[in-house]
Amino acid sequence: MSMKMHQTLLELERAILAPNNRANTDFLMNILTSDFLEIGASGTRYTRANIIEHLREKPGFDGPRSIENFFAKPLTDDTWIVNYRIPENATQRTSIWQRRSGDWKMRFHQGTVEQSK
Repeated sequence: MSMKMHQTLLELERAILAPNNRANTDFLMNILTSDFLEIGASGTRYTRANIIEHLREKPGFDGPRSIENFFAKPLTDDTWIVNYRIPENATQRTSIWQRRSGDWKMRFHQGTVEQSK
């Protein structure tokens, strides 16, 4: 695995988690593909327009979020899948990133709440 790609994708995921970016329409329009789809931890499906509207009204986090156990794997040269854990809300996260016109964009994201043991 390319350590450079691993670091690039980790930084992009951190940027999306940053509270100041979550309600920033320009940032989200730039980083999410036009055909973006998210399945939230609640099971709700969001398109790019839905998630931008949702985050504008309610950015979500009450504080910073950290990333644990980050894993990135290429599916093709221009498509990578990442998985990580956010310990502050005990969720597993998976994203698919695609390089489009030279820039990395998120095409898919899913958050899954971990089962209590």
